[in-house]
Amino acid sequence: MRKANACVYVCVLLVLIAALEWQVVLSTDQGINGSGVTTVHPASSPSPSPSPAPAPAPPLIDCKSECDRRCKVAPRQKACLKFCGICCNACKCVPSGTRGNKDECPCYRDKRSSQGKPKCP
Repeated sequence: MRKANACVYVCVLLVLIAALEWQVVLSTDQGINGSGVTTVHPASSPSPSPSPAPAPAPPLIDCKSECDRRCKVAPRQKACLKFCGICCNACKCVPSGTRGNKDECPCYRDKRSSQGKPKCP
């Protein structure tokens, strides 16, 4: 007798699990003859929301030529080229002009040396 009760409980549990997995939706189809036939359809899975268009890739930048332009009048040109190259590779931008204009490139503007001084020329 206990085996029969255990089997009933297991069967009911399996039916409940299947119902939760399938999210059963009952619908009534009206056939040609008008008889109401109840059919079971699995719930339609939610359609994935369209992913937003990927952000455009930043334009490729030639760091060497941009840093040559930026550092052409620097008094310490070798150091300027070194640090400009580091900043350009990290930030993918170099501000216009030979000095200033760092607001055009916030990453370039905000990089700091280990001493807390601006890293990028």
